[in-house]
Order: sequence, then C-alpha cells, then structure tokens
Amino acid sequence: MIEALYTHLAANKPTGIETVGKGWDIEALDSVRDIVPAMYISPADDTAEDSGHDFVQGNYITQHLQVDIVCLLDDFETIRGAVRSSLIGWSESTNHDDLALDGGRTLSQKGDLIWWEETYHNRYQKISS
Repeated sequence: MIEALYTHLAANKPTGIETVGKGWDIEALDSVRDIVPAMYISPADDTAEDSGHDFVQGNYITQHLQVDIVCLLDDFETIRGAVRSSLIGWSESTNHDDLALDGGRTLSQKGDLIWWEETYHNRYQKISS
C-alpha cells in the first residue's frame, strides 16, 4: 500500500505540500525548513483476523500507515486539511476498503515549525489458496 499511495501523492500533491517523501527519508526538524510544507508516509502496524466464514479460508488484513506532516505552525490547519482530503477515501484497489483516519498528535514543535503525525488504516480480505 505504501508504494501505491506514495505514487498517487507524488503525482497529486495535496494543496500546499512542497515535498512528498517516505518516512525513512525524514530529516531532523531543524533541517527541513527549506522543504516545508512536507509530508512523509511510513508503514505502521498490521493486524489480521479470521474471515469468519466456513466456506472462505482467509483473513481480513488491516493495514495501518503513518503520515508525518511538517509545516509552519501558521499553515498547519490548512495543510492538515489538504492532506486529510487527499487521503481519506483513497483506495489502493477495489479489493481494499477506503483509507480512514485513526487520529493524530504533535510529535514536535520548535519555534514556528510543527511536526504532526497521523495514522490511517484500510482493510482487505486475503483469501488462502
């Protein structure tokens, strides 16, 4: 899911975002001033549960991802709104549920910069062969 979402966002940047990256490329807050507003996508936890059907062998897989937003504090609400609009409802394929927001929190704030983290999830069914 990360690669598909990254490709989608790199081609369709949310309004106001200058940089779309992968989480492992995040720099320290002190060194990002020239690339903000920026967003970074990383995988997070996955969970699985039995399909619950006798006639279907498989699991429902819930994928979580982390989105970090780094921007000027004065632009935060606008940037966060644009990122959410780009993510909520996006789907990797017709086999996946739409992406949904779990929540967010401040990771760091230094001067006029804020580093905000949100988590999202989607779900799909993996059928055993």
